[in-house]
Amino acid sequence: GAEVWRRDVDTDLTTGVASDGNTVVVAGVKGSLIALDSGGNEKWKVPVSTEILTTPIIAHGLVVVRSLDNKIAAYDVDTGERRWIVPHRAPALMLRASPGIATVGPTAIVALPGGRMISMMLNNGAIRWEIPIGDPKGATELERIADMSGTPAIYGQGVCGAAYQGRMGCFDVVSGSTFWVKGFSSKVGVSIDDEHVYAVDTDDKVYAFSNLRGQSVWRNDKMTYRSLTTPVPYRSDVVVGDGQGFIHFLSRYDGSFDARIETDGSPILATPVVSGERLIVQTRDGSLQAFTLD
Repeated sequence: GAEVWRRDVDTDLTTGVASDGNTVVVAGVKGSLIALDSGGNEKWKVPVSTEILTTPIIAHGLVVVRSLDNKIAAYDVDTGERRWIVPHRAPALMLRASPGIATVGPTAIVALPGGRMISMMLNNGAIRWEIPIGDPKGATELERIADMSGTPAIYGQGVCGAAYQGRMGCFDVVSGSTFWVKGFSSKVGVSIDDEHVYAVDTDDKVYAFSNLRGQSVWRNDKMTYRSLTTPVPYRSDVVVGDGQGFIHFLSRYDGSFDARIETDGSPILATPVVSGERLIVQTRDGSLQAFTLD
């Protein structure tokens, strides 16, 4: 927890931090992408088409970003030179949210507004497959919002995701073929381990589903309307943060409460991070805290 370095990049930041251990990348409020080296010194700074809300990712020597106009672009991690850009049509109305990007092997799995998930080759941006997970319905643009939620969750050969006012499901990470799909609405996405897919619906009920067939294993409805984060597997528990600054530890096996910890009283908005034996959370008021289970 000791501070190693600190850098003022002279702009407000719009999303989370990406790092591969050598390079740190952040996005500025006016559509800039800034890279720092391992000592916090600026490596490069480049303009992008519009504001970035999705946290960048670094993989295979590239920084991959999705901007608010739904363009996906890759930049050289050392020089900032743009390698490729792929425009994707944006829906007329979408949530101001940050559906994420995950990488597996030579591909990036990108969650998009409009309820679609795509697999792209990292070397050239070619699209391998595209899957509709959202299910836009209704007479108005507001009713038809069906954006992807959270970051695609990858485990082995599977990738799972969920959409707001849509569906959730798991798919083959190579071919995009469907393992299972079911109706579900989430604003925060899903996570996965070797047995279950964990999800929070729009009423803040926490679910576990079999990751093989999608059958419901358990449900915890004791935290409704607490503005929960994406659930995260941590040792023998599933962890969620809430809008009141609490961290809840639920049993992976039946969803019962194992523990609850209070932070600083402000909302936990970002998905908790598991690093080795530690669980790390960040609150809206800027508190960064690490926990471990006895």
